[in-house]
This record gives sequence, C-alpha cells and structure tokens, in this order.
Amino acid sequence: MNATRSSIVGATVLTFCFCSQAQAQYVRLAELEIDPAQLEAFKATVTEGVQAAVRVEPGVLVLYAVYEKDNPNRVRVFEMYSDAAAYAAHLETPHFKKFRATTDKMVLSRKLLPSPSCSARRPSPQARHGNAGEATDIRGGTMITRRRILAATGSMAALMTTRAAAARESNVTTQGRNGAMQITRAGSQPSNKGSADYFTGTVRVDPLFPVREPGRVSAGSVTFQPGARTAWHTHPLGQTLIITAGMGWVQREDAPIEEVRPGDVVWFPPGLKHWHGATPTTAMTHIAIQETLNGKNVDWLEKVSDEQYRT
Repeated sequence: MNATRSSIVGATVLTFCFCSQAQAQYVRLAELEIDPAQLEAFKATVTEGVQAAVRVEPGVLVLYAVYEKDNPNRVRVFEMYSDAAAYAAHLETPHFKKFRATTDKMVLSRKLLPSPSCSARRPSPQARHGNAGEATDIRGGTMITRRRILAATGSMAALMTTRAAAARESNVTTQGRNGAMQITRAGSQPSNKGSADYFTGTVRVDPLFPVREPGRVSAGSVTFQPGARTAWHTHPLGQTLIITAGMGWVQREDAPIEEVRPGDVVWFPPGLKHWHGATPTTAMTHIAIQETLNGKNVDWLEKVSDEQYRT
C-alpha cells in the first residue's frame, strides 16, 4: 500500500454507523491538529501504522487521511471497520498501541466531526435511484454515501487503503535461470529503536536491505525526532545519505554544520569523522547506504555534545 498520506486514528475520534445493503460497517471521523514541528514524524508514524493494520487485521476496510494544502498540520481522518468488534480488536493490537504512544505528544487537539444519523435498513428502490452519491432519507435515517463522507472530511482528494491492497503486502521471490528476484514489501520488516549507545534522542531505524553476498552494500531508513542525532562516527568504505523527509543537520569534523532537506544527497568518504540528525525543531528522515569491510560498516566514536550540536 502506498500510505504516504494515509493515516490511522485512535479511540478519541467519532463513531457512527455506515449503512449498506449488506451490513452496518463501523466508521470513525475526526479532525486532528498536529504540532507543525513534528508533522513529518507524524506522517512517518502513521505510514507504519497503516501498513501494519491492513497487513494483519481482516476487519480493517479503509484508512485514510487528508492533509490540507494551506494548513498541512490539520488532518481530516476517516476509518472504516467491518464491525464494532473489529474496531475493538484493533485497539488491542501492538501496532495501534505503539502508534498511539508515539503520536500522543504530536497531536495538539482532536476535534470530533458532526455525527450523521444512519439507518441500517435496506434502501427502497426509490432511495437506491436517488441522486447519485448523495445522502438519501430512509425512514427518518440517513444513508451515508462516499460523497457524503468526503464532504464531511473537506471534500478533498484522499488516499484509500482496502483489504485488496493487503494482499500486496507479502514479500515476493521469483526464481529464474540466473537467480531469484526478491521484493520486500514496505512494512514487512520490524522497526528498531536507535541504541542510546550510538544516538542521542529518539531515533527509529527501519531496515531496508542487508548485505547480500557477493555484494557488500546495506541500507536503512532512519527517522530522527527533533534534537536527535547520531554519535560521531566513521565508515570504512564511506556512506551515502538520501534525505527523504523533514529538515536535518550534517557535519564533518572541523567544518560547520550544514542544513539538508528532502532530495539532498550527502556523501561521506571512507574514514571521515561526521554525524547527522534532525534540527532542534524539525524531525528528519534519511536513507543511509553503506558498504561492509571485514564484517564492519561503521566505527562509532564519542557522542555529539549539546554544545557541539548547537554551535
């Protein structure tokens, strides 16, 4: 699933019934205000949460969020579950609990959206042939349609996740005469917390690929919360960073700090002492690519002090 702008929201959002001819699904709507300094970290966290939910929860039908163009830290969220029991089960999953614990301090406010009334009765032929996409009165209730929901969330374009997308989450290996092609799906590898021995602050490391012989290259995606950074370190065969989100700082020894943004590519030659991380106010994510020599791809040194970081 492409979940770059998709979201999953917790227990504080609104509940109402979604009417269909078959059964009543469980739908929740909310508007969130995100701390602008943590917006990129919020997006990265919800991407991880969505991928986990659609991969392992059969009761999750749709998850998406809309980020306003002129005010991107205001997020309209829509969730649909097969029934209330599926939602209750979702709240107990490890990935939801991790999501909620990670994002609680990122969310400045949660606004519940107005709840339309809803009837789960089968619509009459006249109701079924009403204006396409509009809400139709059914014996005093309201049949909620896709257009109705999009209007409630601001009538903006949204990315949707369905169970059909979950089928594409499994890793794929295809064997040919000259070897196998392997596809590792996003979200199929567990995230790791950056070790306090090598990082300052909150850091998440998402493995991308390990060394595969006869090659010696490996890569990972690393997300630094504001103020977080690596310790000083070197790489025996150098390192390439590709900045993918937020804004960060990089520094080589005996040189000033340089600011980096999404799309920037940084190369550290072999043996060059350096560090990299987020700015004090903005999170940063980069892809780190390095090669292994004699079983080692990094030599960790002393921590970057607060004085060095802010100089």
